[in-house]
Amino acid sequence: MVRFGPVRAAMAIWLLFGAWAHGQSGPSLPVYTVVQSGALPPQAAALASALAIPPGAYVLTNGQMDFIDPANYLAAPVLPVTDSTVQSNLLADTVNKYPAIPIHFEQLNFAALSALTVPGSNTAILEFGTGLTNAGLAPASATPNVTHTVLMAIYTNDDNTVSFASNSIDTEVSYQFTLQGIPVIGPGAQVQAAFGPNGAATRLHYAARQMVPGPMVTLISQTAASNTAVAMYGAINAQVNVQLVYYAPPLSFTTVSTLIPWYLCGGTVLVTNPVTSQVTPIHLSHGLIPATADSDYVPAVQMTASTLGGTQVVASAVVTGGTPPYGYLWSGSPPDLFTNPGSRIQYTPVLPETPTAVSISPAAADSAMLSWLDPLGLYQAQSAPGLNVAAWATLTNDVVQSNGVNSVTINTASPDQFFRLQLPSQPVGALETVGLKIVDNNGVYVGARQLVGVSVLPAVTLKTGTPPAINWGTDTPYDEDFDAWDDASWRSSMENFPAIFGPEQFYHGEYIARPQDFIAPPYGWEENVADTAALVFYNGHGNPNAITFTSSSAGSGTPFYVLKNTDLDIGNWGSSQMDWFALDSCQVLAQVDDPNSDYLAFERWGPAFNGLHSMLGFETDSWSDSITGIGGDSFETVFVKGMAGKGGWTLTMQQAWFHAAMTTGPIGVSGGIGDPAYLGPIGPGGVWDFDDFFWGMGPVGPTIKAQTNYGQQNIKGWFYTYETQ
Repeated sequence: MVRFGPVRAAMAIWLLFGAWAHGQSGPSLPVYTVVQSGALPPQAAALASALAIPPGAYVLTNGQMDFIDPANYLAAPVLPVTDSTVQSNLLADTVNKYPAIPIHFEQLNFAALSALTVPGSNTAILEFGTGLTNAGLAPASATPNVTHTVLMAIYTNDDNTVSFASNSIDTEVSYQFTLQGIPVIGPGAQVQAAFGPNGAATRLHYAARQMVPGPMVTLISQTAASNTAVAMYGAINAQVNVQLVYYAPPLSFTTVSTLIPWYLCGGTVLVTNPVTSQVTPIHLSHGLIPATADSDYVPAVQMTASTLGGTQVVASAVVTGGTPPYGYLWSGSPPDLFTNPGSRIQYTPVLPETPTAVSISPAAADSAMLSWLDPLGLYQAQSAPGLNVAAWATLTNDVVQSNGVNSVTINTASPDQFFRLQLPSQPVGALETVGLKIVDNNGVYVGARQLVGVSVLPAVTLKTGTPPAINWGTDTPYDEDFDAWDDASWRSSMENFPAIFGPEQFYHGEYIARPQDFIAPPYGWEENVADTAALVFYNGHGNPNAITFTSSSAGSGTPFYVLKNTDLDIGNWGSSQMDWFALDSCQVLAQVDDPNSDYLAFERWGPAFNGLHSMLGFETDSWSDSITGIGGDSFETVFVKGMAGKGGWTLTMQQAWFHAAMTTGPIGVSGGIGDPAYLGPIGPGGVWDFDDFFWGMGPVGPTIKAQTNYGQQNIKGWFYTYETQ
């Protein structure tokens, strides 16, 4: 990513994993050789028969077996909403972005939810375990773990009585694999089944490999791994922890032949608000680094980057070790570098900037203070004696910058004086972060980064004009660092289905993604960013109360700006275009923010809802840095395919999010990328948007504004779905 600053000579390569070769060696562990990947067709048929899944109802691809019953997976007992007045009032606030499918009105049956009974743990384990054994797929060295999806709902009736229900809507069995007593994690080590209240299977996922021990490899010490993890996160004061695991890539990565040991990394970082000095602990998204430097199994990358003519970047890489051939994923300031698959790249950097507005406040006599948000320090304040003057003059007054806000004192005694902000018309000196991650043919990935001094012309990236009804937006503050692969995975997956999801309305990456993207005017530009897209995806570090953003002053990858739930105005989200807000961020939808309080997710984030249909997030820590687009499906890929009906079934927003989260990663009690959660409002007549599909893929519920046109409270309650043991 371009970082504004003085032009400097090319900096030395920062190899993400290169320092390991000099770290203190630890004990040894075997690599494991794959002897069978996934289920064979007869085994899949036998497992389906044991769980009463019809022969044509499941999908078997590359040994991965999937079954979803869309009508019953994560189903809640519902009733139709037939009150014509309720429907009419809600339709007045709703823009149907796909008129061929009418707006859907339904409500939760509170009594039926309270009365639901799901299969017991022993029953579910026995049924699933017996089916796996009879199919010859019984997991070796694995322990079954039982969780439940819980639906909680609260609603204030017209007579001011309160309806409340909280109950499990399914029972889920997932297996935790181990090798030598060490956890096996990842999308290639997931065996899961969900059973609905009637005992029938509603979801099945089998993605596991059969393995035998292979050669021994020497482990990197935990101390060396911790040091590398700190560098990987880029957070100066991060408290990092590492855990030894085996990582299993997705079965869609068909060339995986061995599993090696890795370190699973996580931790926290303290972020100080630059204005209030308040300190916030932020949970770092989990990531993986190889636990050995053995060149037979782990590739090494040497990257060199330089400038061409001072305005272009040229970079190339030499990769050795591991298992060739290699896949390449480049990152930098242009948003689509990930589409270049080769070992060499040449491009023109970009320096994106967000439009900003001037605020004015009184100062001394005959003077005033002009202020504007400008973290990169790019905007120039100009003045003119009249609007018809062709040549504006740059203010020569001293500009003071503090915490990303520029201020200048002006003379107000002169009549007819006009002011504006202008970006430089000539290139400015900047530092470009050139990033590269490579994955070898065995699914092992490493990376490198280098800073290069360049000259770049700043440019505003927001689109103008009326946004299309069906579209999407991306806010990924760490897209050139830790989350580069997730950013590339999300955007490439959405771009694969333009007929369904429409165009990308906005893309805000490192330094340009800021809290103001989600804050209503006059203190933010939410109406020009988040609220111009139907579906907004955020990827970054967070906690139950906050998500974070980067700053050029703190450096690449370091959490700096914090958007807390208390920073949001009442009714920020959904007043215009935004229908769904998906956050790949740690604990943002945790049930409580403090073990000693009852501060629930809807109490934290609910006040920001003003037409937003739902928030999709995680109750637990989530993980990041997954293999994307180079050989295997990622969390983002599975989520997008689920929404688009390209994974075998057309799923609701909630079903697609939960299925993707639980099948593609190692975190959380469910065994997936993290324990997913889903939050939305309940409106007049009990109307909710629990079963929303993406526009055009199935029914969508109405827009529920925070208030009616007459100022009455329109949001009468909340629903919240989460995973628990």
